[in-house]
Amino acid sequence: MDPLPRPSGWWLRGFRTWRRAMDAVAGGGCVLAAPIGVLAEPGYAVAWLGLAAAGVCLAMRWLVYGPRYGRHEQPYAGTLGGDSGPVLPYSERRRSAARVSTVAFGIAGAALAWSAATIPEANRWAVVLGTGIAVGCAGSYLRNRRVPAGGVLLSPSGVTVVDGRRTTSLAWADVAGVAAKVEYQRWGASDDYLVTRPPRRGGPTLRIPADPLAIEPALAYWTLHHYAHHPADRAELAGERSVRRVALRDLGQSR
Repeated sequence: MDPLPRPSGWWLRGFRTWRRAMDAVAGGGCVLAAPIGVLAEPGYAVAWLGLAAAGVCLAMRWLVYGPRYGRHEQPYAGTLGGDSGPVLPYSERRRSAARVSTVAFGIAGAALAWSAATIPEANRWAVVLGTGIAVGCAGSYLRNRRVPAGGVLLSPSGVTVVDGRRTTSLAWADVAGVAAKVEYQRWGASDDYLVTRPPRRGGPTLRIPADPLAIEPALAYWTLHHYAHHPADRAELAGERSVRRVALRDLGQSR
């Protein structure tokens, strides 16, 4: 089956590939450097363990931002957020990789704190920094370890997004279209989103994270685009016909 056109507004595939390559090189370098460092300086083994953990963290990021990892599922008819209809699922594999990344980063922080506390010439502020990283990562992991992946549900009445513990909904009357956007985080990272366009200026919008999807993000974009621009087809969201339409990619991309 031919790939769907990638919507404008997201990073070019080449840029995402470059970012993943940088994570892979940095992570691989950390993992390879750790055993060499332990052999050279046995007394600094904990510090090198932290370096290896940081490498694992970056390796997991390589999976989380990969274009295909964990994207083997298909839309299905189900229930989310108390409503029923076709579900564009989020990937449990990608969420698990993110959890492993969090744990590895926490181990790196704990190793930093331990080594800074035991190495005489180390800066003591590194103890505070490492402890803060370890505690923050532990809290994040414990808070999110049992949260299901969720997904995006389309129903005749509107769109519902279940992302971890958050559930948000928007009626079709407030959806005039959909746009693909990149949003920047405070720490310099960026994530792909689908953002609904309101029919009037200042109207409510819905932000849909695209990176965690277990399907091709372009398929989610064109699915939302189709039902936003074809109100007559929304009645089929109550049955199996919409699932077949998405599976066949009969989404009117050229219309």
